[in-house]
Parts: sequence; C-alpha cells; structure tokens
Amino acid sequence: MHCPRPASCDGVLIPVNVDNLHWVLVVVDILARQFLYYDSLCGGGAAPVLQVVRRWLRDEVAARLGEDAVRGWEIEEWAGVMDVGLPHQSDGGSCGVFVMAAADCFSLGAPLCFAQPDMPVLRQRIGVALYVDSLTAADACARLPVSSLADVAAED
Repeated sequence: MHCPRPASCDGVLIPVNVDNLHWVLVVVDILARQFLYYDSLCGGGAAPVLQVVRRWLRDEVAARLGEDAVRGWEIEEWAGVMDVGLPHQSDGGSCGVFVMAAADCFSLGAPLCFAQPDMPVLRQRIGVALYVDSLTAADACARLPVSSLADVAAED
C-alpha cells in the first residue's frame, strides 16, 4: 500500500516473515490507534514483531510529518491486539495464503470468511493473478487460455 503521508491513511498492512519459518500479518490501524497482530497458527512472538512495527511507524511519521507529529500521535501508547478472531490454519504450510487472504479482505473492507478448506482455491487465484500480473480475478481469468484452466481443474 502506497501512503505518501501517514496522516492520509486509514491503515497499513504489513506481512511479516518470522524466523524464515512463518508468515504473520500486522495491521496498523491508524484510525483506531492500534496494531492488530494476525497469526493463523495462534503462536506467540507478537511482542518483538510489534516492537519493530511500532518503531517503523514512529520513524515514518517523524520523517514525513516531523517530531511534533510523533508526540501528537502517541504511538508508544497504541495497543497491540493479538487474538482478533480471524480464521486459523490446521496445517503447517498455509500461513502465507492465510496472510494474503486476510490482507486482501482487510484492504477491501470485506469480511474474513475463509478457512482451511478454501486454501486450494485461494492458491489457484494467487497463481492466476501472478500469471497474468493482475489483482483483478475477472481480468486475470479473461487472459488465460481455456485449456490451462481445464488442466488445473483436472489435476485436483
């Protein structure tokens, strides 16, 4: 998400790779003045991630709006919310897909109505978007050869 001025954004979505093993999502909710930590495995480790994100936000506000704005924003006082009632994975390899799906829902203001059984379809949608370099599923599917879609369906 491109946000040239932090004060003009409602929020920032930050996918974070933890120890080269697991993906989590941090949502910086500027309007609510809080950090939402989404871990589809419900693991620990939020404190160091939120500390880095908090420092990043402070540095961005200082660089773009000045030190007076940093004091006014009171970023050090913002809450870190860990269990935000989001979907959880039941395998060991879908964390990245969960993070991408959650980020997509947050960015669109859509409800988080996906679960572990949806992962194959979500993986296909991500693949299609990457293949045609588009984030619009309708546009992406229009540019794919029909035989490719049939081949993918036949493999499942």
